[in-house]
Amino acid sequence: MSDKYASWSELIAENEAGTDFVVRLEPRRGTLWLIAAPHGGGIEPGTTEIARAIADSDFSFYSVEGLKRRGNAALHITSRRFNEPTFEESVIDHPRVLAVHGFDGSERRSDVMVWVGGGDTELVARAVQDLSKGGYEAAVDWFTPGTEPGNLCNRGSSGRGLQLELSRALRSQFFSDLTRAGRRITKPALARFAAVVRRLIEAA
Repeated sequence: MSDKYASWSELIAENEAGTDFVVRLEPRRGTLWLIAAPHGGGIEPGTTEIARAIADSDFSFYSVEGLKRRGNAALHITSRRFNEPTFEESVIDHPRVLAVHGFDGSERRSDVMVWVGGGDTELVARAVQDLSKGGYEAAVDWFTPGTEPGNLCNRGSSGRGLQLELSRALRSQFFSDLTRAGRRITKPALARFAAVVRRLIEAA
């Protein structure tokens, strides 16, 4: 499905901050990494909370969260066209970006929990290895590889980032359920996943 909005200016022309969506930024001084969930809240449910768990108090955290009662998917802007101003201003202060996304699985192999992409091909390969060792079915992303310079994961000052596309089935394991209320109740599986990813990027 194509995006309803081709840019942030189109999105905000028809949607109200604080009612339809919210933008959050929690910068951490001195960190190399910005952990971003550009399609959080109800857009790709669970990605905001997963990105926050990875960032914790060590890495910068950014998210756009859909707040609509229904129809949050309309707030999706694809990564190569994503130009929300807070992200644009903050990303230049970080060499590396980890983008956390979600997919439903209908268009991809259902056995893969995490598709890994991004401009840092060496880190992509290590991520697949580390996630697989951690018990997650992971593969290099052929569907949305995230290698374009304009992809938001590659807009840090190094020009080489990482993106993780998490299946809905995997995200569901981290929370009571994927509703707004259910995402407030996390399970130990979330901390385990975040720890695997944190070890990966800390060593990068």
